[in-house]
Amino acid sequence: MMPLEGVFVGMIDGAVCCTTTDISAIAPHDLTLYQLVEGEEVPHIGWVLENDAFVKPEPPLTPLSSRQIRLILNRHNYLSQVEPAIKAIPDEITRNEAHIEWTYASSFDSSHPLIETMRVALGISEADMETMWREGMVL
Repeated sequence: MMPLEGVFVGMIDGAVCCTTTDISAIAPHDLTLYQLVEGEEVPHIGWVLENDAFVKPEPPLTPLSSRQIRLILNRHNYLSQVEPAIKAIPDEITRNEAHIEWTYASSFDSSHPLIETMRVALGISEADMETMWREGMVL
């Protein structure tokens, strides 16, 4: 049997964890193996295989400052709707806490319950919210 030649990519859960020209170095592990074709770019650690091509994954969402979130909501014509949405929260304690968070928080995490509440109240899809958040990250 002839040894396999070329560049091999080891993946765990669809993400690149190693590359090698010596398949025996990674074969015993629980990895999904992919053999690159000649001329194909060697992917970096962390890249993912999508539609038979390796792509760099999106960076994780980072917190937005109070300024960033207000600017991005303004640019997408949602800023003026936030306070009325907060005032419409039926439970007084929840409404007051949302108002305090919105007014005084110095930063916002995308997974914070207030962000999800406002996303739903303003009719923003999850995909659009992520796109807006990424836009805000570079402001």
